Amino acid sequence: MSRDDSTRLGEIVTACEIIADYLARDGVDPDLAFDAIRMRLVEIGEAVHGLESATRKREPSVPWKEISHIRSRVLHRYSAKSRDVVLETARTEVPVLRAAAERLLGSL
Repeated sequence: MSRDDSTRLGEIVTACEIIADYLARDGVDPDLAFDAIRMRLVEIGEAVHGLESATRKREPSVPWKEISHIRSRVLHRYSAKSRDVVLETARTEVPVLRAAAERLLGSL
C-alpha cells in the first residue's frame, strides 16, 4: 500500500469520526450539523476516489465506487431528498466504512 493510500485512509477515518461526533451531539443546530456532515461526506468521496484499486480490492464488501461518487451526488443535490440520504448514509454506512478503513490501516 502506498503512502498516499495511508494518508487517504487516515482522512477517511478522521472524517468518519467527526461525522459520528456530530450525530452524537445534543443541542447542535440541525442545519449546521447537516452541512458539516455533508462536507465530510464530500471529503470521504474525494479520498476514496484517490485510493488505489488494489487497496479497495482488499475490502470487497465496501461499495467503493458508490462512495467515490457521493461527492457529486451531495454537491449537486441530485436527489430531492438529499438531506434524508445524507443523514441515513451518515448513520448506517459511515460506521461500516470507518471499520473497513481502520482494518486497511491496521494491515500496513
